Amino acid sequence: MAALLCAGVFAHAQDGAYSGYTPYSIFGLGQILNQGSAYNKTMGGVGVATRDRRHINYLNPAAITARDSLAFMADFSLQESNTIFRQGDKYSANNLFNINDIVISFPIESHSAMAVGIVPYSATGYSYGAILKDPSIIGYTGDSGYTATGQGSMYKLFAQAGVTFWKRLSLGVEGIYYFGNISKEYNQFFTSKGYGSIDSGFDMTLNAQSAKFGIQYEQPFGGGKALTIGATYTMGANLKGYVNDYCFATGTAQTDTLRSNIDTLALRSDKVRLASELGVGISFRSGEKWRAEVNYLRSDWSATNMDRARGFAVSGSSVFSATTSESIRAGFEIVPNRNDIRYYYKRIAYRAGAYYEKANYLLDGYGVNAYGVTLGATLPIFRAHNGLTLGMDIGRRGSIANNLVRETYVNFSVGFNMFDIWFRKPTYE
Repeated sequence: MAALLCAGVFAHAQDGAYSGYTPYSIFGLGQILNQGSAYNKTMGGVGVATRDRRHINYLNPAAITARDSLAFMADFSLQESNTIFRQGDKYSANNLFNINDIVISFPIESHSAMAVGIVPYSATGYSYGAILKDPSIIGYTGDSGYTATGQGSMYKLFAQAGVTFWKRLSLGVEGIYYFGNISKEYNQFFTSKGYGSIDSGFDMTLNAQSAKFGIQYEQPFGGGKALTIGATYTMGANLKGYVNDYCFATGTAQTDTLRSNIDTLALRSDKVRLASELGVGISFRSGEKWRAEVNYLRSDWSATNMDRARGFAVSGSSVFSATTSESIRAGFEIVPNRNDIRYYYKRIAYRAGAYYEKANYLLDGYGVNAYGVTLGATLPIFRAHNGLTLGMDIGRRGSIANNLVRETYVNFSVGFNMFDIWFRKPTYE
């Protein structure tokens, strides 16, 4: 299967209808996307222990209390991805442009706040095919072959609330609603008029509800220095909705229905689930000058039934199997002088990061890992803490060993963070 996946990349990688594109997205819900705004992505994707009053950090619901108690904040970011695929001596390329997040945050009281937003959660995008050349087959049927395509997305709609106690301990909770549509289509065709083609596939309309909990503790030191530790836990969730499993045979005169079953996921005895996730992090900052952070995240997908349920599982000449995903992320930020009135470049926040992650699946028993480095900066604009964030992510996923597909990518992100005082009470003399 790996060879066929890559063959499809060569033929269809430029299709602009996809919200994401990777041959590995044939499994499960597709590629599980890394969360975070452009601000988080420029630091390697960290955020579990981030507390920054200039940016919305929705990776930990406890972090939204790190803000000005009178300010309304908003974040909007876009991402453009460029990927080169390689399998053996074959290459292809793909380019995509998508919205990354839309989030707003506002205070409740002096030590509490809320945030609401919507972000993409997963993306399915692939297209592959092959022409059968076995003489023992085409000698009877003539030329024949098959194609497979898939596309769709899952989104995450969330609302967070957080509160800070004793100016050090922050707690947060997040309500999550996942929703989306994914379609996977397969076609087997014959050039001979004596044989009909067979079209089959799955149309999936899915949703799930979950919750995320976060905690952060900040220990200040002298000279504006502070150490922050944080943790998050996202609950697993049963997928709901339905999967339409169909198969049609098309001849020269008519189309026959071979199979058309609607599987209501909520009624299944063997539930299809989203995995829970645990994240921990630690960061250290030196006043307004610099900050460094390291995160670790772990999510066990082995009991989700993604590798057994029809529509989600992939089996054949190659087999996908669910496993535990893990990632280590690190980031660093430095600002020469936030209050410099002479040199603009000294007020820019410069960031760099790195990451290593293991996917939530194995292909024929082999792991599909990714690693990369990130670079970026936030350019202050207008007044207060408004800023324009520019970022770049350079990395690789997969390998050319074991007949796998290797993806080499350069992703660009652009984020806009708005900060304005909306809740100041008027005063009169």
